[in-house]
Amino acid sequence: MKAYKKAIMHTLLSMKLARKRYDTAFIEKAVLLSFENDNLAKLDKELGLYRGALSSWRERYQFIDLRGVSGTIELKKLTQEEKKIRRIQKRIERSDLKFQILKNAAPYIRNGNSSIFHYIDMNSKEHPILLICEVLGVDRKSYYNWKNRRVPETNKRKILIQQKIASIFFDAERRYGSERIKVVLQKAGYEISATTIKKYMKELGLQAR
Repeated sequence: MKAYKKAIMHTLLSMKLARKRYDTAFIEKAVLLSFENDNLAKLDKELGLYRGALSSWRERYQFIDLRGVSGTIELKKLTQEEKKIRRIQKRIERSDLKFQILKNAAPYIRNGNSSIFHYIDMNSKEHPILLICEVLGVDRKSYYNWKNRRVPETNKRKILIQQKIASIFFDAERRYGSERIKVVLQKAGYEISATTIKKYMKELGLQAR
């Protein structure tokens, strides 16, 4: 952590000890610090705040980065109207994201739970698992049970190959059959026959157009 971050952190902790409630000065310093951190939950904990405090406080401000001009970072307190507009924008963004997840997952949905779980697994780094499960109407516990199931070593390669096949199949908009998928897999270093790919596709419920 840079020196100025440490200084802000020290100031915040001192202010927290001196107050039972968080005043505007404390909140604004905390918000400024939060823009230098990706993990708000961790910073909440470091500052001894309730969970979600920084996320909530940030809703009140607009962050103005003037480091390239004056070397400073400023906060502008939003008006009630600006807060309302921001909330609407966030709802629109969330709705758009949900639609995109649903659209991308549509081919997997038609092929049952196993295929849906594969989709969640492949996209878990891009979107929160909680959100994907919410959009697809999937119980998170069921997904984690599937993910953490005990798989014999001999089946691990099969599962990996099936995930690759499903990914290639849907990336190609369901136009690739076993032969074309074999070519893609072999280029990626996987030695597998078209017959085996065809068998796996049948198990996954994948049929080329």
